[in-house]
Amino acid sequence: PPNMFADLLGIGSDTRAESIHPSPFAKERRPIVVATDVTTLYRERGPQNTEKIRKHIQSIVQNTPGNVAVFVPSYRFLEDTFEDLYIPGVKKEIESKSWSKKDIGSLLVNLEEAPRIGRKILLAGVFNGRLSEGVDYAGGLLDTVICVGIQNAPPSVFQKSYGNYIKDKFGQNNHWRYANSQPAINTILQAMGRPIRAMGDRALIVLLDRRNTDRTYSICYPPDIRMNQVSNSEGSGRFAKRFFSRVKRETDI
Repeated sequence: PPNMFADLLGIGSDTRAESIHPSPFAKERRPIVVATDVTTLYRERGPQNTEKIRKHIQSIVQNTPGNVAVFVPSYRFLEDTFEDLYIPGVKKEIESKSWSKKDIGSLLVNLEEAPRIGRKILLAGVFNGRLSEGVDYAGGLLDTVICVGIQNAPPSVFQKSYGNYIKDKFGQNNHWRYANSQPAINTILQAMGRPIRAMGDRALIVLLDRRNTDRTYSICYPPDIRMNQVSNSEGSGRFAKRFFSRVKRETDI
């Protein structure tokens, strides 16, 4: 929000003005769906929750005609989620810390070529990594982006000190949003925007964490964002199927 950034930059209310503009990108070209049966909240993690996340990913990939990118909170989470994940006819590309600029370039070429040879790629990376922030997937390289979880900063001496500074400077009411929830949602917004680079682009956005609908986090999204909810992997798959069927009809006309 404009007020938060003005506060953090030390721009006083007497010297600032704010203006909020709606996104020029049509909402029907980038629908957002939230799964309410999964979360990466630490105390609720476990094999059953991870399996539900995998089923959402499988269902969405199977109902998406082209490439899909998935972004998760950590490399450990990346390994746990994708090591045993198999989807017939889909090639997995899992981000590695050792990838070079050349590796990224080759990946983009593969994403572009995949639809031409009748296959699709499941790309998996981490929030704040090279694939979620450093690469633009222009020209319709991605049909769907899946964001798993909400990446709040882990407890640390720095985070505790920063939180106390926010509390002292801007008050208890702004503490959690300024120090935690808004930066976490900004990370998701960065990932969500990867496939939407031009007015004609279209992509399905899937958020695999029910906390996105909680007020703590929902107020951190732009006010014009609408979140469609599904309660299981069958629901997310159906949503994807309907969206891409509509896109195909519009393209064929």
